[in-house]
Amino acid sequence: MTVDCLVSQQNLRLCQRNARKPVQLSNGAYDQGMDNKYISERVSSIRQEIEELRNLNEKYRAHNEHAVIEKSAHQNRELRLSQIKQELAIMLKGCGLQLPTP
Repeated sequence: MTVDCLVSQQNLRLCQRNARKPVQLSNGAYDQGMDNKYISERVSSIRQEIEELRNLNEKYRAHNEHAVIEKSAHQNRELRLSQIKQELAIMLKGCGLQLPTP
């Protein structure tokens, strides 16, 4: 499953419809009462970050051999994509939705 499908317009609209006020808990989780503006801005920010990560990963895959630092950076990007997926799952759960299974 690609991260793109996690940030669908339909899920964003459903989440916005159920949103009330922004509350991010100290553990990074989101309360069920998220604000429409906050959700839109956060999803926009996540989309931009995903695009940047995608571009960097394309450059990485364009080469057959990689230095240790390039491999480390690639692993960090993969970790970040995983974190983004978790954050989106928390946001959707707060809106009464859940991620589609792969």
